[in-house]
Amino acid sequence: MASTAENSLRKFIKADGSADYPAEANRYHLYTSNICPFAQRALIVRKLKGLEDAISLTITWKFDDKGWAFTDKIKECTPDPFNNFSHLRQVYQLNIPGYTGTVSVPTLYDKTTNLVVNNESADMMEMFNSEFNKFAKYPERNLYPLEMKDKIDDMNNNHLSSYIYMPYKCLLATSQTDYDTAIDNYFNALDKFEEILSKQRYLCGDQLTECDVRFYVVIIRLDPVYYMLAKINLRRITEYPNILGYVRELHQLPAFKETLDIDLLKEFSYSGCTSEKFNPSRIIPKGPILDLTAPHGREKLPGKPY
Repeated sequence: MASTAENSLRKFIKADGSADYPAEANRYHLYTSNICPFAQRALIVRKLKGLEDAISLTITWKFDDKGWAFTDKIKECTPDPFNNFSHLRQVYQLNIPGYTGTVSVPTLYDKTTNLVVNNESADMMEMFNSEFNKFAKYPERNLYPLEMKDKIDDMNNNHLSSYIYMPYKCLLATSQTDYDTAIDNYFNALDKFEEILSKQRYLCGDQLTECDVRFYVVIIRLDPVYYMLAKINLRRITEYPNILGYVRELHQLPAFKETLDIDLLKEFSYSGCTSEKFNPSRIIPKGPILDLTAPHGREKLPGKPY
């Protein structure tokens, strides 16, 4: 159970003022990363809703075990614009002096109180989707329509909640038995998603939902990272025709494509601060080649992204 202090890192924003913080434009700042799948979830929803002018952004990088750092040495990264801190941990310590717990991205910060509001990507997806419509360029885009609640909750709870952690179980397996179980579970899950996407355009039907965001940020990393680094190598995305078309369609939407730099992702994964254990040579593979610009063919199925 989280401590009272740690609970201060998970507060909520509501447009009607009924939560810990009110929804306001230019009040909140997103500290994030362009390499973490959980961080990308928040980035996608922020861009999909058109909240770039309402919620400002700083991208961080992880150089060592000190955690997420502010820098201008890496593409798209910038120094801390408010407190001139060197590391994101120092932002957490505004809430909890001397904090030594986990520091994660994304982290949502309140410029008015100078405190962290929330560090849970699922909460940010929800808040960005529903609580900032007054300031959004695309308020009509809804990733959690109430009429689809049961389908979305079922997909999240019974399929995605386990799938999103499967790559880490493969990567961190310390025995052949653990690895065999993890990789079999991973590809059994992909077989199910392939079946679902053979019948409908998106995971929950003919409309893009938050489930598609959750799935995309994991599946897009299979070929460039997980296939080799985590030994998730029974099959590539290209061997799943429906998943491939689906990934291409999503990746060709600006909110998905522009929140992921695959070259930077590979650089960090294969030669970054965590690579000593999993890739001691720090050699970055050139492949595999995955053409995400080809026609996706998903228009044959009913529906559209927005």
